[in-house]
Amino acid sequence: MMKLSGPGLILTVAVAFCACTTPAPKKSAAEPPPQCLAVHVDHYFDGRTEHREAGTWLTIDGGRFKELASDPAPGCRSLDLTKMTVLPGLTDAHTHVLISDTTYSADVSAELERLAKISTEKRMTQALVHLDSLLKSGFTTIRELGNSGQYLDLALKTAAAPNASPRIFGSGPGIAIETAQFSPSARKNDVDREYTIVAEIRDVDKAIKERQARKVDVVKIFVDNDPQPGLMSQDLLDAAVKFAHQRGLKVAAHATNDAAARRAIRAGVDSIEHGLGVSSETFASMSESRIPLVATDFGSRTCALIAPHDPDPIYHPCSNYREQQARRLMSARDRGVDLVFGSDMFLQLGLAPDQRGPATLDSLVAYVEEGLSPRETIRSATSRAGRLLGDSKIGVIEVGAYADLVAYEANPLKNIEAIRKPSVVIKDGRLICGAGEKPCR
Repeated sequence: MMKLSGPGLILTVAVAFCACTTPAPKKSAAEPPPQCLAVHVDHYFDGRTEHREAGTWLTIDGGRFKELASDPAPGCRSLDLTKMTVLPGLTDAHTHVLISDTTYSADVSAELERLAKISTEKRMTQALVHLDSLLKSGFTTIRELGNSGQYLDLALKTAAAPNASPRIFGSGPGIAIETAQFSPSARKNDVDREYTIVAEIRDVDKAIKERQARKVDVVKIFVDNDPQPGLMSQDLLDAAVKFAHQRGLKVAAHATNDAAARRAIRAGVDSIEHGLGVSSETFASMSESRIPLVATDFGSRTCALIAPHDPDPIYHPCSNYREQQARRLMSARDRGVDLVFGSDMFLQLGLAPDQRGPATLDSLVAYVEEGLSPRETIRSATSRAGRLLGDSKIGVIEVGAYADLVAYEANPLKNIEAIRKPSVVIKDGRLICGAGEKPCR
């Protein structure tokens, strides 16, 4: 999570979202995926390459793609998607479903103090609605990076029903110095509820060991404390990456300025989140070190919602924000940095909780607004995201991969706006919405 005078979150103008509310999905026992489903497609993107092959059958068994063939597998239920464009399930590699900032990003520190007063039950209930919305918007995987209390993100893995939540990669609380993103005068108990504060290398070692014991999927490190001052020392950062890698854990580095990004690169982190104010020389170093950028930008529609509430000059006019973000994103791309989609969605923006998914899709559209092609943008949310997560079964349509699909009546590879309107979502071989089930949006 970051102050939005850098990359931020997203949303689509209020009129574009329903104002209704949806009850939180109820926890239910995990159901085994359908044993056999044959999906008939003519036009699909496998996460890397576009295919126009009439009569391709994708056979799904046990939640995985079993076969891609010219004939349907005998005895399988069939699903005809030949009139649609089919993509792998999408991934948001940087999100925050356990927070809904009511300040329009104008005062992140104050929002954190408000968050400290919200009960765990209320946060979990709202998060379950966010998860359901994300799944029905086509996001079959998310990476939850902090601001989720003390490991509530990991609790969501068992609290959410399989057919009402994306696959979750969780980090637990972010590791930071001083008071992290809270104000310097914040109560220690409040800070400790959201972050793990370190001051010495032994603190870092303890924090990484705890995360290993908790079975996190990734470690989140705050190299800087944006919007508060503070920069983690190189020694602490080096130790965090060393200890995490020794335990088989990847490290996602929150870095919102060039100095923070340079320290993160020297430490050997696995991704840089946000990357605001990063110089072309630093992007070149990222490329050489093969460190991807998770660029957490948002669309012009979102800026229109933020601007009336946040006096930060970057939003006035919104074209100023768009141009600044575009220069940064294109600079990273032109220097060979792998770009991975992440929304950093933590804003509420006056919308109902069941609009978190459509809001996140607006962030994906932003990549095209800033100059990427629709194909590059979709790749950032599919195969490249799976590679960052360290799971080759995510974000691709190939034998052995997770059977996650999203189908669209229009072609998002040609016009990214089509990504806002999924017609069918399948996760782990389960039909989530569309195709005779309840509509996706």
